[in-house]
Amino acid sequence: MRKRPLVYDLGQVGSLDWCSGSDETRALGHIEPASFENKSAFLTSSAHVSEAPGVLVITMLLCLQVGFIKDYERVFNLACIDHRGTPANPARTCTLEAKKGAVCWGSAYCVKGDREKEKAAIKYLERRECEYDMKASVDFYEEDDPIKPAVTGVLVFVSTPDKEANRYYLGPAPLEEMARQIATASGPCGNNRDYLFLLEKAMYDIGHEDGKVVELANEVRKVLARLKEKKIAASHASIKPHLSHMQLSPLPETTVVNSR
Repeated sequence: MRKRPLVYDLGQVGSLDWCSGSDETRALGHIEPASFENKSAFLTSSAHVSEAPGVLVITMLLCLQVGFIKDYERVFNLACIDHRGTPANPARTCTLEAKKGAVCWGSAYCVKGDREKEKAAIKYLERRECEYDMKASVDFYEEDDPIKPAVTGVLVFVSTPDKEANRYYLGPAPLEEMARQIATASGPCGNNRDYLFLLEKAMYDIGHEDGKVVELANEVRKVLARLKEKKIAASHASIKPHLSHMQLSPLPETTVVNSR
């Protein structure tokens, strides 16, 4: 029996970040939760899908296979200029970086369809994940057995942590600086902040919150609150000069006439 390629999602568990309706997303095959009877390759994705019925042929079903890989951590060190950001204002999206002893939770999917559709789906994902300049093969573990891999040969997209070798690699930055960038970046697929908040929620939903993701999301909320306060203050400031030039005219003299 021919093995089917599997999809492993280390970003927003249970969802993929396609822009609905694009020509690239048509007729790519079917994606559903992985069946471990077919142990094959995995690969990553990292955000949210807005599905348009009749347009997006890739169908995401409820993910039941939640697990983790070892010796990698999720970091927001990669630029995105075509989904959640622009070349002028790039988004910060998550990638995997090697870290001994780290554990990174995610979920498993299987790409189904005939061979041509499977190839098309993988080709599309490789093009879509072009900002990740490397692929790695790792083992996937389930919570019930953290020693023996549930699936081997997991294919994940990763990034060279080198700004010279990888033009999309932003590298680490102070928390507040990353938060400001995420709070203000947006692109064809939506806001960078929504990407982060959806990831935070997805990890919460599977019961494996990522402390660094939560910390970053909370800092972004602080930035958004400050921006809102500044906007309100600026609005009030623009009204005050106008009011200061207003003068009250004296009421005209009137004569009271007794109508009796």
